[in-house]
Amino acid sequence: MAKIAEVVKPATPQKIATAKRLIEAGEQEIAALRTALSAALLSEDDSEAIKITEKIAAIEKRIALNQQKLAALGKQGRKERTADREQRKTEALAAFEKSLSETAGIAAKIDKAVDDLAAALKEYRAAKRKPFDKWPADLFPSLKIFEGFMYGYADNHIGAALHMKSPGNAHTLLTALPERLGSLAEADIKSAAALIADIKSMPLPAVRDDTESEAA
Repeated sequence: MAKIAEVVKPATPQKIATAKRLIEAGEQEIAALRTALSAALLSEDDSEAIKITEKIAAIEKRIALNQQKLAALGKQGRKERTADREQRKTEALAAFEKSLSETAGIAAKIDKAVDDLAAALKEYRAAKRKPFDKWPADLFPSLKIFEGFMYGYADNHIGAALHMKSPGNAHTLLTALPERLGSLAEADIKSAAALIADIKSMPLPAVRDDTESEAA
């Protein structure tokens, strides 16, 4: 039975509404009693006036009690609203963190692409020179005539496409890019962790407190 009672227990906003109704009803009742008191005071018999005065006093005490309840319920309502917002913040932060983690996975793809590009450029340059390592000088013309074919220009083309000031330095710059750039995935993970920590530690933003206005 106790558990059932807890389930159907009215929420704080309902209690606030009930307290306000009781205060309003009491004030209306007092207004009617004061009208009756005015008439009773004209009678030589004071008994009726005394009864009405006692009723007014009892209702005023009841109103004062409900006003105290209203103030207490206002505080309780604010606590409940804050707790609810804290819970929703925790849930929203978890969803936000999950979304941020997806960018780290994509950044890892960029890291791999950068590593693969640097490795491929080194491999390409080595492959371009390999055929000339055993140049049959007694059968072929002088190697100096064909020396330009020993060099691959893929890195130069990339450098030019990127509008590098010195495309000739593209090979050095591009093959050293992984070390120069560092891990984008790691940077993303650290950045996301710092962002989550900042959001988590900061207080809830100020908002209009509807519970407080209801209690007023």
